[in-house]
Amino acid sequence: MIDENVKMAARCLKALAHPTRLKIIAVLEDREMSVQQISDALNLSQSSMSQHLNLLKDRNALESRRAGSQVFYRVIDKKILKLIELMQDIFCPPR
Repeated sequence: MIDENVKMAARCLKALAHPTRLKIIAVLEDREMSVQQISDALNLSQSSMSQHLNLLKDRNALESRRAGSQVFYRVIDKKILKLIELMQDIFCPPR
């Protein structure tokens, strides 16, 4: 049981171990956004964004829903937001 939890934590941390994916989590925070909205907010192409979003979804960090031709994403587990906040406190202290 402990091994499974450790593996799951490692998979999640590996998914977050990319600047773009950290930015995606940060921009989504407490809201749902379309792929286009996220791409615009982070100034990235939709194809690049889709790869990152799919990886985060595969790791159960995000969930999506389709509305017509658009796909919307949101953070599933708010604990991930707490983890990002903790990392900001540690690595980006106020000056």
